Amino acid sequence: MAERDGAVATFAPTRRQIAVLQLVCVPLVAGLVAAVFVVLKLTAGGPGDAALPLVVVLVLGLLLLVSAQWWTARTAVERTGIRLNDRPWVTGSANFVRWDRVADVTVVRRRRHTSVVLRLGTGDLRTLPAPYDGRGLTRDPGFAAKADLIREAWQAGRGAVE
Repeated sequence: MAERDGAVATFAPTRRQIAVLQLVCVPLVAGLVAAVFVVLKLTAGGPGDAALPLVVVLVLGLLLLVSAQWWTARTAVERTGIRLNDRPWVTGSANFVRWDRVADVTVVRRRRHTSVVLRLGTGDLRTLPAPYDGRGLTRDPGFAAKADLIREAWQAGRGAVE
């Protein structure tokens, strides 16, 4: 959480959350590659085996791209607004929401994790990619303080933008 490029704070998944994600992704990737291998082996009878390495590389590449979005999830809290996932090369766009467009900042528990959610003046909801708090090994002991900091920045920023 260092101030950078005008950001008051930047949040990302904790190291423990990333480690748990990797523990989940590695067996998932191995299982999918094995399944693709078996299907191709059963359906291809010789010359079709040449496509196998290409398919394996494509499946691995797709899974790495998806997991990279989780690993690089960022929320940058700024004085005038909040930037959701401030790495445009991952999502294709830098989603910046000005504080004057935010009607409420709240904490919402969904299934196995708790996130900070912005309710916009239009009624739309935007779930922040980080911080989040999960169960067990994906818990973030500092989640409450991070959520409070976002709420305080929103309250202070509403007056600054008007």
